[in-house]
Amino acid sequence: VLPDVKPVNEKEVDLQFKVEEKSTDQANMSAGWSERDRMIGSIGIGMNNLFGNGQRLNFDWTFGRFYRSFQVGLTEPWLFDTPTLAGFSFYDTKRDAFYIGYKQQSRGLSLQLGRRMRWPDNFFRSDLIYRIDETSLSNFSEFILNLNPNGIATEQWPLTSSSITYIISRDSRDRPEFPTSGSQFAFQNEIAGTILGGNVGYHKHNFSFKGFYPMFWKFVLYSNTEFGYLDGFSADSRIPYLELFFIGELQKLLEIGREGVLG
Repeated sequence: VLPDVKPVNEKEVDLQFKVEEKSTDQANMSAGWSERDRMIGSIGIGMNNLFGNGQRLNFDWTFGRFYRSFQVGLTEPWLFDTPTLAGFSFYDTKRDAFYIGYKQQSRGLSLQLGRRMRWPDNFFRSDLIYRIDETSLSNFSEFILNLNPNGIATEQWPLTSSSITYIISRDSRDRPEFPTSGSQFAFQNEIAGTILGGNVGYHKHNFSFKGFYPMFWKFVLYSNTEFGYLDGFSADSRIPYLELFFIGELQKLLEIGREGVLG
C-alpha cells in the first residue's frame, strides 16, 4: 500500500489510498412454522453503499398469521460533502387482536437531519427528527376492556401524532461492539401537537448514560442510567398510550413499541 501524503498544516496530513470497491450489501431471509402463528418469516435487504458514497437503503418485511410489518428507509451519511446525515423512513404495522389483546394498525413517516459537532469536542452530534404517524386500536380483549389502562379502550381512535424530536448525544466508546472504555449519553426532547397538527399533544424527555470502565484483565465495569418525563400541555391533552413509560411484566404484556425511527 502506497499512500499519497498531502500536508494540511504543521501537525496534520491527509492520507489518500487507492482502493478497489467491494460490495457491502446484505440480504437475509428466514421462515418457520408454529401451531399458533402458522407460517412465519422475514425478508430483509440492506444496501450499505447504494451510490458508491456510503448511502444506506434498507427494507425489512416480517410476517405471520397475526402480525405483519414492513419498513423502508434511506440514509445519506455525508450530505453536501460535510459530516451531515439526512434520511427518511416509512413503516406500516398490523397486529391481530389474538396476538396482543387488541388489533393494531399503525403507519408512519419520519425525516431525520443530523450533524457531527466540533464543540465541545467531536464526540458530540445533534439530530432533528420529524415524525408523523397514525395508530388505530380496536377489538379489545376482555382483559383490556376491564383494565382499560389510561383509557385505551374508550379512546377515540385513530390517533394522529405529528412531532419534532431534538437529540444531542456524545459517544466516546473505544468501539461500538464490546467497548472497554468511554461513555455514551443522549438527551432527547420530543414535542407533539400544538402548531404541528395531529390530535394529540405532549412533551416527552429522555436521558440516558452508559459508562464503560476498565477493571482488571479483560473485565469491564458497565453502568447504565436512564430516566424520562412525559406530560401533556393541558388537562385536556391526549397522550397516546404507546408513548407511555412501562416497566416490568406489564411492559411484556401491553407495550407494543414504535417502529420507523431511524437508527
